[in-house]
Amino acid sequence: MQSVFYMRAINDERLNAAAGDIVYLVAFSIAASMLSITSKYVWVDEYMVKESTKALVIKKDDPENDGILMGGCCCVRGYNISYGYIIRVMWRLAAVIARFVIIALV
Repeated sequence: MQSVFYMRAINDERLNAAAGDIVYLVAFSIAASMLSITSKYVWVDEYMVKESTKALVIKKDDPENDGILMGGCCCVRGYNISYGYIIRVMWRLAAVIARFVIIALV
C-alpha cells in the first residue's frame, strides 16, 4: 500500500500538493520496511550458513574462523571481520528490493 500511495502521490499533482512532505515519510517507511524484512531473512539464514558467516566480527583464535572471506578488524585487535556476513546481508537486501520493485511495478 505504501508503494501505491507513493507512486500516485508523485504522479498526481493534486495529491502531491495535498500530501506535501508526507511523501518523504512514506519513502522512509518503505526503506525501513525493507531493512526490517532483510534482517528477518538474515536471522533465518543463520541456520543454513557456515559458522564463519554468522556474525560480523569473529575472534581470530575461534575454531569457526577458517580465514576465508575474513579481514583484520581495524577497531579491536584479535578479531576478524567476516566479509561473508557482509556479502550475505547485501545479497538478501538486494533480493528483497528486487522483489519489492517487481511487485510494485506490476
